[in-house]
Amino acid sequence: MLVRKRLLKLLDIASSSPVSMVCAPAGYGKTTLLTQWYRSRAALSKPVAWTTLDDNDDVSVRFLCKTEKAITRLTENDDGDQAVVCTANSEDSILRSIYNRVQGYSERPVLILDNCERASSQDFSRVLLRLIEVLSGSLTIVISSRLPAHSYSGKLLSEIHPNLIDGTLLRFNREDRSLLSGAKNQSADNADVSDGWPVVAQTFMGSVQGPAGRVQSEIVLSAPLLSYIESQVLDGLPNQARRALVELSFLDPIGLNFANQVCSSSEASRHLRRLVGLEPLISIDATNGWVQINPLLRLVLQNQLLMMPNEEVTALHKRVVNRFARRKDTANAIEYAKRVGDPVSAVLVIDKFGPTGIIISAGTSALRQVTEKAAQFGPDDSVMLLIAKAYLAAKDGRLDASRRQLAIAERAINDDTSVANSSSDRIEMEAAALRYLLSLYGNENFTREFLDRSEIEVHQSPDHDGLLGFIHALKALIYQRCASFARADTEINMAFSFYQVANSDYGIASVHLVKGNGLFLRGRLDLARSEYAAADKLIDLAFADDPGLSATVRVYQAELRYERNELENLQNELETAIVSLEGSDGWLDTFMAGYKIAVAIVIAKNDAERRQMYLERAMLTAAERGLDDLSRFASALEINALLKAGDVDAAAVRFRDMEQSGYERANDTSKVNNYRLTDEYACVQARLDIDTGKPDVALGIVEPLIASAHRTGRMLTFTRAQVLRSTAYQSMGENEEAVDALRQATAVGCAENLARTFIDEGDSIVPILQYIVDGEHRTGTNTRLLRYCKRLISCFSRLEETGSGDFDFSPRERQILIQLSHGLTNKQVARKIGVTESTVKFHLKKSFAKLGVNKRGTAVVEAERRGLI
Repeated sequence: MLVRKRLLKLLDIASSSPVSMVCAPAGYGKTTLLTQWYRSRAALSKPVAWTTLDDNDDVSVRFLCKTEKAITRLTENDDGDQAVVCTANSEDSILRSIYNRVQGYSERPVLILDNCERASSQDFSRVLLRLIEVLSGSLTIVISSRLPAHSYSGKLLSEIHPNLIDGTLLRFNREDRSLLSGAKNQSADNADVSDGWPVVAQTFMGSVQGPAGRVQSEIVLSAPLLSYIESQVLDGLPNQARRALVELSFLDPIGLNFANQVCSSSEASRHLRRLVGLEPLISIDATNGWVQINPLLRLVLQNQLLMMPNEEVTALHKRVVNRFARRKDTANAIEYAKRVGDPVSAVLVIDKFGPTGIIISAGTSALRQVTEKAAQFGPDDSVMLLIAKAYLAAKDGRLDASRRQLAIAERAINDDTSVANSSSDRIEMEAAALRYLLSLYGNENFTREFLDRSEIEVHQSPDHDGLLGFIHALKALIYQRCASFARADTEINMAFSFYQVANSDYGIASVHLVKGNGLFLRGRLDLARSEYAAADKLIDLAFADDPGLSATVRVYQAELRYERNELENLQNELETAIVSLEGSDGWLDTFMAGYKIAVAIVIAKNDAERRQMYLERAMLTAAERGLDDLSRFASALEINALLKAGDVDAAAVRFRDMEQSGYERANDTSKVNNYRLTDEYACVQARLDIDTGKPDVALGIVEPLIASAHRTGRMLTFTRAQVLRSTAYQSMGENEEAVDALRQATAVGCAENLARTFIDEGDSIVPILQYIVDGEHRTGTNTRLLRYCKRLISCFSRLEETGSGDFDFSPRERQILIQLSHGLTNKQVARKIGVTESTVKFHLKKSFAKLGVNKRGTAVVEAERRGLI
């Protein structure tokens, strides 16, 4: 017996988790492995129980009785094989009995359920899930099955997250082959070795170099094993059955009806049924009729297939891909092309399903793998292959290269008179879909009118569900940018429906991101977090290697975490996501969110060098991709950064440069419909007016902004504008109005626990926050608001204590020291920077303490010595 230490170690690690699954076809050694693990645990007196299921265990009560019996043997140390007798007649009572029996162990007991494929009804799945939920804190359940893991309860996979040991792990690696080679040499003269799988395992050794084009695999066939399988398994088969097996060797699993069509024979499925006697090298699942071929036999068959004439192999690939295309089974077609490793099959898959169909079903990485394989075919004879290459250029952020490649494809479409009308329509639709994608990435012609026309074009396609989902998702983004959130929600629901019909997890993950982005802009952070989590789970399960999609969800999650002031490890995680976006397919909205948060984080750390680095990267990305809105957004971020650093004069100069370059006024929303940009511009403009002593002008900006944000539901903007309104009134000495504005802001912020919207506007609001706290203490009418305002004040206190500047000087303190060096009085400083005189005195008191001085002149001298001014 081969002792596979790496797998036994995996099982030992998994024994501390509620559920593990060992899933692979027959002959992979599942039961052998679990038997060894069972014996090793029993030898160490560790609690372990075993039950083997049969067809009758589909009945829930019988299954639970059998499980109870196994647990009873565990607790009573009884190895006898007694008949199963149900002593209870309800699931609840049996579950209660099992639960009571597994309590009190110092180490988690283990229950092994073998042959679970024998009981695969919905009732069994239901009661198995219930057993796991009841015993997850007390018992480890190990499920062994020939069925793939995804055939079990979706709730089991998505919520409980079992440890999985599948066929990939169970295959022999180099260490196993080495051990098997030694085992064979030691037992070569053993006359008791029987036929079947033990001989196959013992003769498995070494490697053989096949001719060019042979299938490469983790499993390498030795000459003795090759001879054994051919002579003992294949030579005795009828020619028709052997031919059927060879032609089906690239399919996994194999449907019986599918077998007839692939082999162009009505007898193929009958041959397969008769081959079940070769178990464990061939098996048929009784539930769904799928045929599974052991990987050792599969390799022998595949090598024989590749020795057939090329025209026969090509014809076979066409039959298989055509069958997948008729069933719209994109995922299995892609897997087939990857498994075959043949350029012709890859070209066929791209031609039949198109780049859009592949991306929507399996993600960008799948398209890349198939396209790279198809490119080995030689010259670009396939127009679809040209479009696929253009898609990948767009996905890599090379928009100009993608446009050039698309132009080449479109010329080929116009020149190709041999393409059938139906194929021509599909190719035209793929080219149009790429134009939509480039419009999104480059923000070029990205308007409602453009997308309305696109939707009409898409309806002309025979298979338009996935494309329509994409178009409606794009429309949702447009409406969100215009702050038409109700229309955006309608488009999101339509996109979700079309993607469901198209069975596109990739599309559904994108819809979750778009929906979460809209919720965030509305200030509904908890709901946004749920949408991002749903997208993250789908991406992690199926598209973890898709850089653009993964980076998008990371940026949006970082934006939400920053607003909640959850800053631990945030900068590094965000930097990784932004780098990935810069090299892939980032949306304009995602770039805006990513650069804004990255700049805000380094501003909070007084890291001017990294701040400038991010701003320059934003400008470079905008230039490379032609994103004018991103360029303007970066300019607004730069002005805001200068204001936070206390350099009001430089901020004013930069703002004048923006206006002279033709950028629209913030309140002229008829020309610019991207509210991430216009809101940022308006808030920066208002802050500049406050800091330059023009609070009345600032009020003229923020009050219409507040009304617009409240009307459309942009509650983050509403809250930020109210904070600015409060600051403007405070600098005018109108404290009652300042308190009223900040109270409205905190009422919104309290509902969703907003933080950075307040913190980033500066600590001049702390006295007003304290005034609100004092008022709530007196009245006691809103204890939640009271706690929330106290938390905000404590955030400002922590920032003061943990700042990273020289002796933790805040930007506001530096700003006041600069004005002090110009010989201004407290009143003049207050008027100059747009705060009250009491606020200036408050900050001066803190600055004097940090400098160790008690006079204004001495403070200026010491600040200059330290390089603070």
